[in-house]
Amino acid sequence: MSLAMKRKVWTSAIVLMGAMALGCSDDDDDKKSDAGGGNTEDELVTWTGTLVGITADNASAPIKVSHQVSVLDSDTGKPLDPPVEATTDSVTGEATLTFDPKKNNAIYIKGVGPAGGATSTYDTVMVNINLDSGDQLLRISSAGTLSLAEMSGDFKAKQDRAAVTGAVYFSPKMVRTGAIGCAKLYIDGKADPTSHDYDQRYMGSNPLPARLAVQDQTSRRGQFYIANMTTGMHKLQVTLDDGANFIAEQTIFVPFTRDEASSETKSMLVQVGIDVDVAANPTPASCPQLM
Repeated sequence: MSLAMKRKVWTSAIVLMGAMALGCSDDDDDKKSDAGGGNTEDELVTWTGTLVGITADNASAPIKVSHQVSVLDSDTGKPLDPPVEATTDSVTGEATLTFDPKKNNAIYIKGVGPAGGATSTYDTVMVNINLDSGDQLLRISSAGTLSLAEMSGDFKAKQDRAAVTGAVYFSPKMVRTGAIGCAKLYIDGKADPTSHDYDQRYMGSNPLPARLAVQDQTSRRGQFYIANMTTGMHKLQVTLDDGANFIAEQTIFVPFTRDEASSETKSMLVQVGIDVDVAANPTPASCPQLM
């Protein structure tokens, strides 16, 4: 499976986002979906993703244990009505979902396996899906990664909170072509990451969160980690100059706490990609190279 995002129409010979301007017959009206608020099947897209481990950057090592995958409303965390669900294939790790691309969609992956199991996974929600990104991986964490993150990032996971992880991407025309280094993340307008109790961290030369004293901004991997985010809506802002200017802003909805996870491993990870649509990567030349 390549990393190129598949944007396939539900029926053939349809141009997305505007084909209905050509007119509809009575038969077309019959195709309207109650779940799409009057949308026709012609306006839906079919997206295929491959289930992989949280640190994977390609689909070469799919997870071959089947997981249930569904689409949520990214603004509320609620399932679509009627539900849009699939199960990942036990050989390829692939799951295919069909939904309205104009809505703000999230993808929910339910963890499987007994609590404490070495290969058990825990619940993951990928919010604010960017269909143009070129990324078609369904990344999920195994049970042991949380304890590793706690040690490396020097925090204690709270069961009435959820973790949020992601990266700041250089995304000309919303296609992810690299990451942005030496960026800082403001959460809900707060410049100082110690002024709230979310346990905000960044990843350095490896995919584990580091203590702020070691890493206080994104590395050239662009990755960040928020260990204990409260549920509800939060605003994330990205700056390269300590808040004088913001190069990106995104609002995310955190739907569940760790205790509310469906899997036996009571943990919850929200994933978000922050795309910066500019012509050239704004990473400062002085930003340290990866070790």
